Amino acid sequence: MSSLVDDSKPRFAVVVSKKVASKAVLRNKLRRRVQHVLGDLASGVTGNLSILIFLKKEAVTLTFSAMRVEIAQLFSKAGLM
Repeated sequence: MSSLVDDSKPRFAVVVSKKVASKAVLRNKLRRRVQHVLGDLASGVTGNLSILIFLKKEAVTLTFSAMRVEIAQLFSKAGLM
């Protein structure tokens, strides 16, 4: 029986709580930004990992490019890239 999940790629989940952003519009915007960055960086991550990312309040003030740098630094520090 074949699985519908591709086990060769990493899986990502992004969590933005109401403590970070009280408005759903802002939470969804932050989630979409992070998912876009993860899509760009996913090709450099090897293995079938499940990665869960929790955003902190400081993420609200980050620009898109600063967010990309932060996530890339976290991935390299964790040895994922």
